[in-house]
Amino acid sequence: MDALLERITDPQAVNEAGLGFLFEWLVGRFGSTEAKVRRELSAKNFDLEDQSLLLAATKSWYKYDYPLSLPQARNIIQLASINRRKFPLYRLIHSNSFLLIKTTWLLEHSPYFLMLGDQTKEDHDRFILDFSSKYDRQFLRRVHELDRLTPQTDPFQLLSAGFWENRFWDPLDQILDVYYRNIRGIELSFDFHPFNVTRLLPEELSPSRRALIRSLVDRAGIVLSIHSPIVGPYFPKPNPRLGKQHFANPGKKLNLIKETIQLGLDIKAKTVVVHAVDLDQDRNMAELVKYATRGAIHVTFENYCDTKDKQTTQRYLDFISRIKSHLTEQEAANNFGITFDSGHINIEGEDPVKAAVRVGKWVVKNKIFLHVHATDNYGQLLYSPPNFSADVHSNVAGKGINNEMIIKIFRSMGLDMEVVAEQIQPLSKEDIRVIDQAKKCRLDLPFEKLVSLGRERLADTRPGNMIQADEKQEDAYLFMVGLDGEQALREHLILRRIQEKKYLSTEQAKQASIDLMKMPLESRANIIEYLDEFLYPIHWETGVAEKREIDLICQNISGALFGAINNEHLSRIFSKTKTFAKGEVICRQGTVGEEMYFIKVGRVRVVVDEVDMAQLGVGELFGEISLFYNIARTASVVADQDGTLIGILSRRTFEKMMEEESDHVRSLIYRLYLFLPQRLRNLNEKYKSAVATLRQLFGHNLSEQELRDNAESDMNLFKVLPADILGQDLGRLFSHEKVFPAGAVVFLQGETGDGAYLVDSGRLTVMGTYNEEKIPLGDIKENEIFGEMSLIDHKPRSATVTALVDTRVKFLPKKEFAQLMDEKSSLTFRFMSSISLNMFRHIQRLDSGYAKLKTGFLTSPVLRDDES
Repeated sequence: MDALLERITDPQAVNEAGLGFLFEWLVGRFGSTEAKVRRELSAKNFDLEDQSLLLAATKSWYKYDYPLSLPQARNIIQLASINRRKFPLYRLIHSNSFLLIKTTWLLEHSPYFLMLGDQTKEDHDRFILDFSSKYDRQFLRRVHELDRLTPQTDPFQLLSAGFWENRFWDPLDQILDVYYRNIRGIELSFDFHPFNVTRLLPEELSPSRRALIRSLVDRAGIVLSIHSPIVGPYFPKPNPRLGKQHFANPGKKLNLIKETIQLGLDIKAKTVVVHAVDLDQDRNMAELVKYATRGAIHVTFENYCDTKDKQTTQRYLDFISRIKSHLTEQEAANNFGITFDSGHINIEGEDPVKAAVRVGKWVVKNKIFLHVHATDNYGQLLYSPPNFSADVHSNVAGKGINNEMIIKIFRSMGLDMEVVAEQIQPLSKEDIRVIDQAKKCRLDLPFEKLVSLGRERLADTRPGNMIQADEKQEDAYLFMVGLDGEQALREHLILRRIQEKKYLSTEQAKQASIDLMKMPLESRANIIEYLDEFLYPIHWETGVAEKREIDLICQNISGALFGAINNEHLSRIFSKTKTFAKGEVICRQGTVGEEMYFIKVGRVRVVVDEVDMAQLGVGELFGEISLFYNIARTASVVADQDGTLIGILSRRTFEKMMEEESDHVRSLIYRLYLFLPQRLRNLNEKYKSAVATLRQLFGHNLSEQELRDNAESDMNLFKVLPADILGQDLGRLFSHEKVFPAGAVVFLQGETGDGAYLVDSGRLTVMGTYNEEKIPLGDIKENEIFGEMSLIDHKPRSATVTALVDTRVKFLPKKEFAQLMDEKSSLTFRFMSSISLNMFRHIQRLDSGYAKLKTGFLTSPVLRDDES
């Protein structure tokens, strides 16, 4: 038996064992149920457990193209046998071989997708047993009352997407959910996702369940679509960092897709969506359409991304045309169609609005059925737990992809299509409104007339950085101008500039936003939300990352600053503690806090939008970002065990602790001293680039004084706290004296730092330069230190400091400070503590100032005057 299982992927070996009927059963030629096949195996002296293993291994490989992990499958069989009285696992896996496949896949992947941490075998066993109980109770034994259902009245004109839904195990519950929310319908996803245990595959729906769904569709008037299986275990390793999601190629798994089409026919679905993964499979795709001719259902082929060759609109339509060439006119008219996915087009680098025009014209010309997936897809920007996928669908209402305009383009061409809000986020009122209004709004002119009107309106617009010459000839953009005016096109093009490049330099931002000043204030307010995307990327220890990515990483799982400190010192740093019961919220997503946490006993779950993102245990930290920045928490953290003991470090405690002299504080100071300068420099660059960009956005008439009025109260970049930590020892450190007359430069931005300065008398000003823009950063007064970061790293000076009046300073050369560091004296640590605390407060001021820049300038007198 073991040798046979090891060779199950070899058809000859299986046939030599006299088990060829297994293949006959899999492809449907044997005409047997699983029960009959089990009887055949019993006659060949296979016991129940061997039958289940053999059936599961055969089906997993030949039907789903994925090798079953035999050790994991055996673990599940043993677990089922031990717990057969208390849990339904034994009954499930020995009555349906697919349940053994599914639980094995889940067991393989759960450490990386569902638990996200180091767990014991007991944790994994408990997960599988709990899964079997929920599957049995929430799906197999679920009872529904459908007698009182009546057709919907004026529902919202969109279909919800079910591929991320994890509240419901039973598709009936998903359909009822959209019914009670008065949404027209739903696209059900039949799939395997390692991060969503509630997803089903077609073979899990019995004839009686299919009959119930069909009855619900008839009674409620719900529109159903099916997203065909993209069976996605990770291969060759279930660890997503070592393997890749292994999608079943529809063109090579025709029986699996035909099974899905049959499900669609059974439940009265309108559409079955198949991904155009392999553009060489046009004949096989045509075979699927021919299979569908047994009923009233359309097989539509969806443009995809990250395929062997870049899937441009033209290559996709060429593929669709080849499929059509294999069909009769009647087959093409009744059972064939395309699904236009705006997010996949975006990932491939095309503007989905322009792609929609090309697709719409082809559909009209060929009289083909159209189905639409609306989403805001940023691709690999969200390659993170728990999805671990480059193909991540965000909210439909996001501004990156103009789904509203795409729907209006199709409608203006006379096309009537179902629009699916295919997103992982729960549908918001705004998502529903965008699609519903785009589907219902009045369009007084057809597409070609609106294009002509747009051409007339742009006739006198000279090509420039914003609307370029070729864009004035693009039908999609002319349509947009004809429908909503030139302003709509300008706003769209700004957002496309952001969408097309993950990062924009300030120079690119200037070009992208040169006409923004001409827009109404409301439009500017919309664009300012995207300011982060205009700016240079933030450089982090691990490379380049966007601010929102850094926020999420730091908020969920810390380790950057405190990671090198031993647990004994961490326990003393986090001396304040609080005990939490299981399920109790430690910190809540969306709230602003100023504490970070250290797990002393127990464990916690990190939850984002009600989805478990991570599990943290003893010795781990979270919430570091809130210690430094005034931002809303990007995740909730919930105690996962009773008696979870959490150490808490607040900003106030942190600052007070810096005045102590102890081993654990010294340990922290060393890390702060090496870590904080880069974080401060990052924010300094971000602030300067923000000011430079805002000047481009809102005009060069913003004076230095107005910049100071908007930001200086929060932004004094080089202001240092009074040296109360150092006391009388300050003079021992700064023993050299220098005098600068009014107007003299102390040091220039970009110079190599040679030491730090203490102002004895006088006043200086700090000016940053960013892409030739001069950015005022504040003034320095008596008893304040500046230039101190040159003592820590070898980076160039980040600003120019100039004497405003005759000024006397004390100087600490870098070489002398290095000697003090070697001595590890009490004075050295107190000074390092002073610098670290100073940088900590700088970071808070910079973060606050940056937020103020984003919100304050929109209501400034300068903008109001510009509008008048």
